[in-house]
Amino acid sequence: MISLYEMEYFYHDIERKLLDKNFETLSFNDVVCNLLDLVAPTNSNCVTLKDLRRCGLAHRFFNTFINYIKYCEQESSDGERASVKMNGDKEMSDWDQFCAVEYEMLMAETEQNDGYADESIDVNLDDDDGDVPYP
Repeated sequence: MISLYEMEYFYHDIERKLLDKNFETLSFNDVVCNLLDLVAPTNSNCVTLKDLRRCGLAHRFFNTFINYIKYCEQESSDGERASVKMNGDKEMSDWDQFCAVEYEMLMAETEQNDGYADESIDVNLDDDDGDVPYP
């Protein structure tokens, strides 16, 4: 469970980092309103793990308090970033997207290697001196 007090504590740290980099920041009240709309918790005074799992956008919630670079990216994109959907319109996190791309590349590489392996096998079953040509 993450209380509003804890959210404010961590947001002020992110806010300080953003101000050090000369970025404009939102007030905590605006940020918490956005997050409560995003997560739609059962209790408006705190956010639980169950709330985060249900909303499917926990990565955006945590970026707000932990990763100022990702937070800045998601706040400045204004919908420019294409949203990748999966499993009933839930947005994929950056990690999920990375895993999906790597999996596809691995599968393509495996299929490619399997195809070449079948075509390039050259077996000589003749144990003689090699005078008999291979058909």
